[in-house]
Amino acid sequence: MEAVSLAHDLGHTPFGHSGEDALHELMTEHGGFDHNTQGLRVVDSLEERYPDFPGLNLTYETREGIIKHSTPFDRPRPVVPFESTRSPILEIQVVDIADEIAYDNHDLDDGITSGLIKEEDLKCIGLWHEKDREVRKKFPHIKDSIRKYQVIRALIDLQVTDLLNRTEYNIKRFKILKAQDATKIPERIVAPGKEMQALRASMRAFLKDKLYQHYRVIRMSNKAYRFITSLFKIYLDKPEQLPPNTQGRLKKEGAHRVICDYIAGMTDRYALDEYKKFFEPYERV
Repeated sequence: MEAVSLAHDLGHTPFGHSGEDALHELMTEHGGFDHNTQGLRVVDSLEERYPDFPGLNLTYETREGIIKHSTPFDRPRPVVPFESTRSPILEIQVVDIADEIAYDNHDLDDGITSGLIKEEDLKCIGLWHEKDREVRKKFPHIKDSIRKYQVIRALIDLQVTDLLNRTEYNIKRFKILKAQDATKIPERIVAPGKEMQALRASMRAFLKDKLYQHYRVIRMSNKAYRFITSLFKIYLDKPEQLPPNTQGRLKKEGAHRVICDYIAGMTDRYALDEYKKFFEPYERV
């Protein structure tokens, strides 16, 4: 499971889903782009560790975990040889739901800290209201910043505990005795209970409305989209601007795919630095 956890987001672009949207649009006529498939491409083709073959020597299950990573923001697409109708093994399911719990709660934390979310607006969210009341009762005199961290901590603990209990129930209910048993069950074995699902859905709807659709977040997403699009087009105009080791793949794989791979492998900071080198006249290249 550690390998799946470490590898499941290898294909993520700089600037998260904004970068992915830009590359998907730019690659529409050249095989498309999504970060699951890109993650598999990284471990199967782009990494160089062995003299006899490209990529890494990973198990089928680890590679399946990369291609079948699924959250409300990530929808896997069928890729040979991985069966699209088969459910993921339990380790993959654990990584997926852990990813969801982590980013939901950390987005909430970031939203409050940044001031994009007002804490008084959270009173209508059942999960927050309950845990905030408990923390205030237990620690009536702590600073607001510490109280916020304690509430977030309690929210994560509540969701993880519910997940463990429901998963244990599902394993017994479906008589899961070995790894392959879980792949035959159409629904997720590692999943929260129905009540928790409803509570999480309410919190997610709140985050979408108050955070993800906030005008400052949309501005930043649009800016990131422009960064990626501008970089892609300037490399495409003159691929000779790519580093020599990347240029070496142009004849075999074509400019679009090579440039896509190069940009997808950037960090946010590296992408910004590259953008400055191309578009700010006094920046060293």
